[in-house]
Amino acid sequence: MNAKFAHLDDTEVAAHYAEPRQRMSNGRAPIELCMVASLDGSIALDGLSGGLSNSADRKVLSTLRSASGCVLVAAGTVRSEGYGTPARPDLTVAVVTNSCDLDWEGPLFASGQAIVITHSEGVVPSHIRSIRAGDTSVDISAAVDQLQEFVPQHGFIQLEGGPTLNASLHERNLIDVVNLTLSPQLVGGPGQRMIESSIELGQQFRLQHAVSDSECLFTRWNRRSEVAS
Repeated sequence: MNAKFAHLDDTEVAAHYAEPRQRMSNGRAPIELCMVASLDGSIALDGLSGGLSNSADRKVLSTLRSASGCVLVAAGTVRSEGYGTPARPDLTVAVVTNSCDLDWEGPLFASGQAIVITHSEGVVPSHIRSIRAGDTSVDISAAVDQLQEFVPQHGFIQLEGGPTLNASLHERNLIDVVNLTLSPQLVGGPGQRMIESSIELGQQFRLQHAVSDSECLFTRWNRRSEVAS
């Protein structure tokens, strides 16, 4: 475990987050959850994650996205956070939706870098790439299996929420790493947690590193049953 307090420049961030990943023992690309949270566990301030973030956190996020090759995110997060054209031209953004209520003409889908993950009855425009998994609702395990072809050999799947999508992967023991930024704020209110589920399931993680830029604490946790990197 590394523990230090320093200014997180590009070299520091790359050393902690941009290294090549190894596949899991079953050949699956690791899934890494990336979130920012307040000291009391809220993942949003005024409805958005940006109120908890800072420039170093945004640098960590962009570095992880670049290293991953594939982002997995729920439609609600895409709408609320205003996902646009990915900065990296070969980055795939997989959007999970049951309702298919998305802005098909928006910059994310116009970029051609998005893939919609939905069920067999979901209505998706013909020019939008899609993965079908499940009959009337998304089967996330089957979707992850199909998503493997979009992940580079030494990349990973970057999971960016929201809480319900996080929960569905957690319940199937599919979250291998947690990259969690702790923001030095107490938020209170009815804010969402990182995982929201009616099912309680404990999974043990091991701290790989904890680094601070004196404003936020950046932590990386590996699932104890199998270390992915």
